[in-house]
Amino acid sequence: MPSPPPAAGAAPAVTLLRHATVIVALGGQHVLVDPMLDPAGAREPIADSPEPRANPLVGLPTGFAGRLAEVTAAVVTHLHADHLDDEGTRWLAERRVPMYVVDRKALDHPKLASWFEK
Repeated sequence: MPSPPPAAGAAPAVTLLRHATVIVALGGQHVLVDPMLDPAGAREPIADSPEPRANPLVGLPTGFAGRLAEVTAAVVTHLHADHLDDEGTRWLAERRVPMYVVDRKALDHPKLASWFEK
């Protein structure tokens, strides 16, 4: 299980959940980056992969749900399924934490579009 998050004023910390999904703790805030939260093997293999395997390849670490409960904001860098998947989208929609989107295509994502003021 990842170490407890730092208190405000503590040194920054980064917790890797898997692949590009991390929680950055900084100044008392906990920012979830690229929420890929589907269970291991939930999706088809990547097309034309030389070694096709169901994705995600690994499960989330024990205790990850407790870390998600601390999240105060989220960043989505782009809409590939290995950076924002169905479970990550559902989690964001339910939690409604402030979300910062790098890829403007997310503004039209069917499950996220109602979130944004255009």
